[in-house]
Amino acid sequence: MASLKAISDALGVQIGYFFDEAGQRISAEHKIVVREGARQKLRYAKTGVLDELLVPDLNGPIEMLMSYYLPGADTEFYSHVGVEAGLVVQGELELTVGNDVFILKEGDSFTFRSTEMHRSRNLSDKEVRVVWVITPPAF
Repeated sequence: MASLKAISDALGVQIGYFFDEAGQRISAEHKIVVREGARQKLRYAKTGVLDELLVPDLNGPIEMLMSYYLPGADTEFYSHVGVEAGLVVQGELELTVGNDVFILKEGDSFTFRSTEMHRSRNLSDKEVRVVWVITPPAF
């Protein structure tokens, strides 16, 4: 993903540009609605996280994801331009923002500036699900 981000930055496009189905006419529904079974999936093998895109594409001002953290999943530290918010839907997530560490449980929500170094981890033996909202889209 880091390489794809560098390429998209160099071209001045969002990463979502590479995931669009070029040349296809998109219906009104596909511009607005994302059906559960039709979500675009982004898997990060080294992290143990699978993201499903909850918006039709990444060309708008907001990125919304359903993230699935396998047991032991760890995004490691990173930062980028923007603001993030989220809601833990299932399980327990460790969120680190700067030097602050938070243990978030089902129903807990959060927000922070993405320019701060941040990391999220699943320290349990059960899957964790988190809805993330990021602006502007980072991936």
